[in-house]
Amino acid sequence: QMKNSVDSLKWIWTELTTQEGRGYFFRMVAYISIQILLSMAPVAIVPMWLDAIGARDLTRSLWLMGAIAVTIFVGQVFSRANRRSWERAFGELRTQMPVALTRKFLSKGIGQYRQEGSYLSASNVEKARGRVWGITENLTFGGIAAVLEISVAYIGVWWFYPAAGAIVSIMFAVYLISSVYLNKQILEKCKPLEGLFNKHDRYRNDVWDLAERVINSAKIEDEIRHMREWMEDIMSADRRIWFWHIDVTSARGAVLGMIFILEMVFVTHNVVGGNLHFTLAVPVFFWSFGLFNNIWRLGFVERVISWSIPAVQVMIETLESPTNVPVRENPVKVNSAGPLSVEFKNVSFAYPADDGKDPQMVLKDISFSFQGGEKIGLVGLSGSGKSTIGYLLMRFMDPTSGEILLNGVNLRDLELDQYRQVTGHIAQEPQIFDRSVRENVLYQVPSNELDKLTDEQIWKVLESVELENGSRFSQGLDTRIGRNGMKLSGGQRQRLMIAAAIIQNLRLIVIDEATSSLDAETELKVQMSIEKMLGMDTTAFVIAHRLCTLRFCDKIVILRPLEGLEDGEQQIEYIATSFADALANSPTFKKFADIQRRLIEF
Repeated sequence: QMKNSVDSLKWIWTELTTQEGRGYFFRMVAYISIQILLSMAPVAIVPMWLDAIGARDLTRSLWLMGAIAVTIFVGQVFSRANRRSWERAFGELRTQMPVALTRKFLSKGIGQYRQEGSYLSASNVEKARGRVWGITENLTFGGIAAVLEISVAYIGVWWFYPAAGAIVSIMFAVYLISSVYLNKQILEKCKPLEGLFNKHDRYRNDVWDLAERVINSAKIEDEIRHMREWMEDIMSADRRIWFWHIDVTSARGAVLGMIFILEMVFVTHNVVGGNLHFTLAVPVFFWSFGLFNNIWRLGFVERVISWSIPAVQVMIETLESPTNVPVRENPVKVNSAGPLSVEFKNVSFAYPADDGKDPQMVLKDISFSFQGGEKIGLVGLSGSGKSTIGYLLMRFMDPTSGEILLNGVNLRDLELDQYRQVTGHIAQEPQIFDRSVRENVLYQVPSNELDKLTDEQIWKVLESVELENGSRFSQGLDTRIGRNGMKLSGGQRQRLMIAAAIIQNLRLIVIDEATSSLDAETELKVQMSIEKMLGMDTTAFVIAHRLCTLRFCDKIVILRPLEGLEDGEQQIEYIATSFADALANSPTFKKFADIQRRLIEF
């Protein structure tokens, strides 16, 4: 457990700081060390000053007072240098920490965020980020100075009176042994609790994010009561741990205090007995008392670290978990131009289950092949794997078995960032930043191509999806549209994402019922815009729940859920070349068509 704490602190040091920031930190430590030596020098000078006064040597007394004055003023010079180094070191940390955490957080496969969101969440990382900041502040403000002051005082006591130094060593031993024990116990008891705190935080964030539903359901008081009762249960367990910690540290403080008193009794006995000059008792007392106080101060820092480390360890485990879409050495780049051909060869995929249950198989031995530029519709009952095929094509995750080939190259072998630049995914739920219209539309456009796009071109794309420069865009393309596009209607949010896909000139796109939020007239216009966007240079997979979405598809893949299939039946029921072909040869498609026709007639 102690090693885990040290490893966590080492991770913070290596992963969240820069070389420049570490340089400022080392300078800060050097300045603090000199400052502490200078602050303790007057105590060493006092015995000589008292001797000079006793001898009525005014000149020597004044010279010694001058030496004390010099240590005070020089100490202020190093104090200034220390504080300036601290500001620079923490400035580097404040700059580097969000960069490092963001890079690690975003290094996973998209499928991991969907499947493992319970721990791979922004709230978990954000809470631990605050704990990291607390650890670094306490270490630099209190911990480092306390350790250095203890070290200097310890050496000073040994130098002036070794017998007293031996007694102080017992104080050290008691502190170190108890610290190792406390650290082990706290980590063992607090880490499970940290998981409960994280669950409560996720629940609270969920309530906040879905505030509209909570309010409309008249559940405000119910949610508040549930969160309060839940947190009271967690805090009851948390208090038991920390009350125990308080009791142990208080007992330790009493023991350390008794050791200090015994040391002073021993020093007093030797002064009175003539074995120690009384002037030497002064530095021994002040340094021993300072050592005792700094051990208490170090105990507070230890408390903060013990409280923070479980959350930091959870964050480290989260951020250091391997990606589910590793990039191979010397990856292959996607061909520079033209649509991408797609081939699935015996592809299977199972979603991992919680609590050690068997994985949930959704695709089994799927095989198909389509030429570049073809528009493919995916149709099937819920759970038949339509969206999973789209996720695999976008490489949100990799198949459990089998291969996906793009232009004959295994998707696992492609350079992932470059592949993502030429492919796109229009999801049912739009993902919109709290930024301007322009920034959202151009988000995936490579930085070196942004200057080539004029405002006129951007408006032309927006108008093609029925987003005109109206009252909602009061500042034109620079209008901020709120978190998740809250200033837009549901249909406008969807159309904005379609516009973002159109402007990219993609070579492969997955469209997951992208017009589901639109009225019939707008849906028809937007579908026509999508059809124009796709052209001959884009391969498209269209996941459809409404069959009218398939109007421009060259082929239609009809899927069936694995559950209910008889031995020998394939998950792909049929691949049709037209509506008429699908109606004639696919019972599933015919059933869909009959249901939607009855809904229209109704």
